[in-house]
Amino acid sequence: MNIVNTSFVPADAFLGVRYVFSETELPGLTKIPDLGEHNGKETYLNPYALPLAFVYDGSMLPDHDYQDPFLYLEEIWTSLSGEEANLFTELKTTRTESENTVTWKAEIPDGNVVLYGNLPWEEYNPAFLQAGRGEVTGYARWLSPSVFSIPYDENDQTVEITITSEKPVSFLDEQFYALDLDRLQTLSDQISEGAEQVRNLQMENGKIQCTVTAHEGDSLFMTLPRTIGWRTYINGERVNTEEFGYCLTVIPLTEGENRIAT
Repeated sequence: MNIVNTSFVPADAFLGVRYVFSETELPGLTKIPDLGEHNGKETYLNPYALPLAFVYDGSMLPDHDYQDPFLYLEEIWTSLSGEEANLFTELKTTRTESENTVTWKAEIPDGNVVLYGNLPWEEYNPAFLQAGRGEVTGYARWLSPSVFSIPYDENDQTVEITITSEKPVSFLDEQFYALDLDRLQTLSDQISEGAEQVRNLQMENGKIQCTVTAHEGDSLFMTLPRTIGWRTYINGERVNTEEFGYCLTVIPLTEGENRIAT
């Protein structure tokens, strides 16, 4: 079960999440007003979403464990693009405390950026989070999010993040970053070119089929959980798949035409 109250744009884009329904504006996403409002929610487009299947350099697999999700996403996008992602810039912050309240003031960098924070907590400590111009939300408690967006207005030069709790707050780390949306778009466009090598993709009744033209060293990335029970064949011969990011499927290809069936 996953409970979140915001969209983490680069993670959603990596997983191919193209549409999000929300009661509030989502930094980095584009509202689709023509679809109207339903159940108090409007539809937002993630323009950076990667395709379901694409070819990339199969030698690149993320292989590090991170307590910082921003660094982990840097490695994921680096692996898929074959170049340093450079998506995130750490924010310059100052911290103040009073009783059971902690406030960080962060400088907003120039450019087309959205801001995020993450405060891994040492123990459950029911708190309230006010991040920038966003709504107050629960934090460091059962089913609360970890990564959160920090909305701001275009004329703001700084933004404040405040945590208020019932007892003194203790965090394992303080992570505040700016995501470069222009860089994310560049990488998304570049990676998505690999989808042009995938033809006749079909998914139905628990089966997936496609034809892929590949060069030596290429692999097919699929936003498909790698689980027990799947069997994969290339040109009629069974092959072993690899795991990307501890969960998704990578299929090593042979040079030339690969008729894939799973």
